[in-house]
Parts: sequence; structure tokens; C-alpha cells
Amino acid sequence: MKSFSTASPAMRFKRIGLVSAVAIITVGALAACSTGSATPTDDADATTLVVGIAGDPATFDPGTASESIANELIKNTYFQWTKYGVDESADYGISNVGEILGEAASYVMSDDNLTATFTVADGAVFPSGNPITSDDFIWTVNRAITTGTGPAFIYNTAGITDISQVVKVSDTEFTITLPAPSPMFGQLLRDQDASVLDSVTILENATDDDPWATEWMAQNNVGGGAYTLETYEAGSQIVLTKNEDYPSADDVYFETVIMQIIPSETDRAQLLADGTLDIAEGLGVDAADGLKSTDGVQLLDIPSRSQNLISLVQGFEPFADVRVREAIAHALPYEQISTDVTKGYSLAPLGLWPQNSSSFASDLTNNPYTTDLDEAKSLLADAGYADGFEFTLDVSTADASGQALAVVVQSALAEIGVTMEINQMAPAAFSEQSFAQTGQAFMTTGSSSYVDDPYYSLFLFFTTGAVLNRYGFSDEGIDDVAKKLATETDTDARVELSAQAQEILNEQVPVIILNEPNYVLAMGDDISGFVLEPDSLIRFSTLTRD
Repeated sequence: MKSFSTASPAMRFKRIGLVSAVAIITVGALAACSTGSATPTDDADATTLVVGIAGDPATFDPGTASESIANELIKNTYFQWTKYGVDESADYGISNVGEILGEAASYVMSDDNLTATFTVADGAVFPSGNPITSDDFIWTVNRAITTGTGPAFIYNTAGITDISQVVKVSDTEFTITLPAPSPMFGQLLRDQDASVLDSVTILENATDDDPWATEWMAQNNVGGGAYTLETYEAGSQIVLTKNEDYPSADDVYFETVIMQIIPSETDRAQLLADGTLDIAEGLGVDAADGLKSTDGVQLLDIPSRSQNLISLVQGFEPFADVRVREAIAHALPYEQISTDVTKGYSLAPLGLWPQNSSSFASDLTNNPYTTDLDEAKSLLADAGYADGFEFTLDVSTADASGQALAVVVQSALAEIGVTMEINQMAPAAFSEQSFAQTGQAFMTTGSSSYVDDPYYSLFLFFTTGAVLNRYGFSDEGIDDVAKKLATETDTDARVELSAQAQEILNEQVPVIILNEPNYVLAMGDDISGFVLEPDSLIRFSTLTRD
């Protein structure tokens, strides 16, 4: 039997110390902020964390959240079913994706890997005061499957497609029966999309026209995680308070988290530099790099699985030919992008698979992302494009990094006779066109999968018709490997299958990997306990002040 405990990993971070002064500011008051070192204040301020974020959350509903600000808020205010263990280093921790711990519940998997028996965390309650019961888990799954919202993808990928698979045993115990083993069952249930919902409170706010309270949930937070949403002022701030009923509340240092909404990254950087903020999220490379020598500021620079890439839509005739895709790959200056464009805060790709993934096959030798202009020109000639061709690259107006990268790509492709027009599009129009595959190519920055698993990545991005396969790529070999990985639980076999998939993807070049940006976070040098998780979202409950 495989047992997964609710016990949290031991924390070995320093927790007590004096702090910089904390001020609550509004966006309109930014220009009035003073500079200079902050001064120590009382213990109440010491346990208040002030975080600068770029904008408002689009929703409070775990079922429909898709952007990072909403996801981070939900991750910190809702119970997830499971969480990862932590491997710690001197300055930060990294999630141990092979260690699955219980949060809202613990579970034991049967010897045949088909039945998981869950036990609800002892004494767990929602902010409403309602106890968390088996009924809440079952209702959460049913809501997702019935409405077809985001968590349905999580449950379906784990093998849960029908509510009859989830059976109540008692108020504190239930089972889930799978049709086949799921090698990433626990990892999938960690996703904040799959947060456990307070079914009693939500149903009190449901209507005949909206039986799952989707409209009410979009504007109300009824979590149960380490923090509770205290107040939200649109365009100004989000205030979270420590949830004393959280099972691991004794390990949570900060009593209050204030998420200040500050659209300008320049302002966020300045407010961190003068001690007003403890953390400045969402800084670009230039803004972050400008802080690296600032007194009182530390800059975490952590290799990640994130990728900046160009998707080549294969419905556009030239990109249907693998030789053209290879030519584009060989034309680009990867070292220049990593050292100059991103100031060294990224790595050049070693293949299509991110090199910091736990499943990266380092022994493969067919990396297509190497600069070779002669080879690029030869490949174009072989494909019938000796004189080059023209295409348009779509870039979101909200993606500053993508716009900078596009200029470099445009210049590089001109060297092999390919003319690339840069088409800047509003975010909504960009998203719509990329999903519809009506453009020719589009830029994506910060691409990553929330679960570091080869099947999950293939199923999400590269199998035929995959939800994020927005480039029309289809390969029988990839589909076959993904099908095997879906149920294969033997570690050695999964390593071999993953390597097969990576070799095929390197040969077929469905996307152009430009670089692998590091995870860069600027924060006060008295903040410790940061843990980088696969989703790159900050978990405030692990942070402390020295």
C-alpha cells in the first residue's frame, strides 16, 4: 500500500526579526513615496507581508481562473487536495514533485493503483465555520464535471470522468476509483484549480438559473487555505489574514498579507527599493536587474522549466514542411538571446523539452535549436524556398518580453531571406486568434506546464488535438507514446518513453524554443522561506521574516 501523509515537511527557515516599515498605499499615491531605508517597527508590522502585483484578479472562482494573479490568490486562500514536499537550499526551496503530501485530505492508494481512499484532514473547517466533509469533495468534483470548467481537465486527466467514481464512505472518508492507473494522480490534485469548495455556503447562493453559483463564485472567496480573504478594493489592494483553523497554521509566520495593485513595474521596483514593499512580483528583466545591487533587496534567480517560444501554425503552407521549421530553428541566435536580450537570466535551449524538467533526456544529441545559417539556407532550398518567404508573427501588446524577442527573431530571419512581419494584437484578440489557429505564427512567453510530468506535457501541448496544441501539430509516434505514458507506472519505463517523445519532438520541431527564462523574484533581504513550485506561484505560508 502507498500511503500519503497529511504531515507538512519540517520548516528550517529562520522566523523572527525586526522589519522594514510597512505602508498601505494606493496607486494614486505612488509618486509621493519617499526613498531611503525603512526602520524597524513593532511585532504587528513584522508579521505583515506587503506584495506588489500588477493588476486585479479576473475572478475568485477556482473553476474559471486562468491568469496568474487570480491563481496565486486562490492557491493561498483555498485548500488544495494535496501539496508537494520541499527540497531546501541555502536561499530558497524547490518543490519535490516526487513527494506528495496531503493538505485538505490524505489518501492511500490500493496495490493495483486503481482505488484511492481519502481521509479528510482532522478538524479542517472553511472560513464560514462549516466543517470540510466528504460531501464537499464530491460536490467539488461534480461541479467541475457538470459545468466543464477548468478543474474538469484536471480530474479527467487523472482518470475521473464520471461522478459515480467518487463514493462517500462517511463524513470524513471517500473513495475514488480509476479505470486505469494514473502515475500523476497526486500531482494533479495539487493544482489550485482543483481547490476544495464549501458546498454548503455556495449552494446557499445558487439560483435556479445558476445552480452551481458561477456568478456568485466569481465575486466571492470561500476558501479554507492558509489565508482568508479579508477585503478587496478593486484597483487598490487585497488583504489576506491568517486562517487560524488551517491544519498547519502554527507553521504560518505572516498574520497578514497585503497584495498592493501597482500596474507599473517601475513603481513596483522603486517601492521595493525604498522598503515599502516586501516583494515585487512580475518584474521584467530590466527592472529586476536594476535592483540586484540595491541595499536591502535580494534577487532570486532560479533556473526554471519556463520557455519562451514561437508556435508555427502548420495550416500555413511553409510551416507544414518540417524542413522549413528546422530552417527557422537554425537561423536564430540563441546565445545572444540568453546573454544579451535577457541579460543572462535565461538558458539557451538544449532541445524542445525544458532542461530543468525532471524528465529531460540529457543524452539526446538531436537538438534542433543550434545556430547554423548555412544549414538553414540549405534546408529552405531543399523545401523549395531558396528565395525565402514571408509570414506574420502575432505578439500580444501585453507581452513586453515577447515584443523584444520578436525584433531579434525578425533581424535573424532576414539573414536567410525570410521576411517576418510583427503584428501586435490586443490580448483578447491575440488569444482568440491563437486558439483558432487562424494566424501563421505567434509568440508565447513563460510557457510551462503546472505538473512536471512527461504525459501531462504531451497531453497538454503535443498530442493530436491537445487543448494547447495551437499549431496543428500531429504525429502518430507522439500520440502512441502519450497513450502508454498515461497508465505506465514503472519509473524506468516512463524514463524511456519520455526520451522517445523528446527525440521525436526534436526531429519534428513543432515550435521554436527561443530560450528558457529563469524564475526571477525581487524581495526584501529579510524575507526567507521561498519555495519555487512547478506553477511558479508564490505560496505565502512558507515565507518568514529574518
